[in-house]
Amino acid sequence: MPPKVNKTTASLTSSTVEAEDQRNEMLEDIRRIVREVIQDEVSSLKTDIQLAIAPVRAELDECKTQLADHEEGLNTLAARIDSLEARSTQLAKDNAKLQLKTDDLENRGRRCNLRIVGIPEGVEQGKPTTFISNMLHKLFTGPGGLEKAPVLDRAHRVPASRPKDGERPRSFLWKVHLFQVKEEILKLSRQKGKLVLGGTQIFIFPDYSADLDKRRAAYNEVKAVLRKADVRYGLLYPARLRITFGSETRIFDSPQSAMEYYTTKIKPPPKICEHLCCLCQAGRLLNQGVVYHGLEIGIGMLRVDETVGNGNALCRDVV
Repeated sequence: MPPKVNKTTASLTSSTVEAEDQRNEMLEDIRRIVREVIQDEVSSLKTDIQLAIAPVRAELDECKTQLADHEEGLNTLAARIDSLEARSTQLAKDNAKLQLKTDDLENRGRRCNLRIVGIPEGVEQGKPTTFISNMLHKLFTGPGGLEKAPVLDRAHRVPASRPKDGERPRSFLWKVHLFQVKEEILKLSRQKGKLVLGGTQIFIFPDYSADLDKRRAAYNEVKAVLRKADVRYGLLYPARLRITFGSETRIFDSPQSAMEYYTTKIKPPPKICEHLCCLCQAGRLLNQGVVYHGLEIGIGMLRVDETVGNGNALCRDVV
């Protein structure tokens, strides 16, 4: 026989079930309301964001357009710069060629000109052309010299203010009528060597442009070392150096190449004796410089290999 159910217990159970159902319905309503609120807020926020970023997008699109325009402009400028650089390089080369041609034309116009340095002021007595012509004939008269006074087109002092007493006189600039006669005068001047006029030494030079003078003067240093080494050389027109060393003759277009040739081919190596024996005691030799055969040997330049019986250093070589 089944147990009897208490009416009170059944009633409580029914109430609990109803409460649970109501609670679930309320939770479901709350969830629905939260979802709706969130959806509304998200929708509203999305709308606000879209409205806010719309101008930003427009600005970004404008920036992209401007950036593309700038990029195109920069590419165009880069191409133009490359073209201008290439053109500038070519113009620089053309300008250098034109400068050389202009300088060559100027020096060709001066090829019959000569300069004399050292003639005192006023000795020409207002007739410089006649004075220079007669002076040349007097200087280079005799066998192998000038048969008569050379014909000069013009002679004058260089355009400068008259120097004061005791100052260096202005040089003479003069043009020989014939180029062959001008070359003969230079040849005679080199052969005679020292030229003296009235007790004053004078010098005769070719007349070159200032630019060519600088280019030729750039060889002075290498000419000095070649002269000291007793090496035959000659300065060719317009500015080239010919060096004859032994059986070899070479021509250089720049002082740098000529100096490099001297340093590598001509310059003698330092002369150092293989055995520098008994110069001084080892301690003194290593602590101060000595002079051996005209060569100054500095501190620490010698290696002491051993000492001999008298206590002096036996030095093998320079280290």
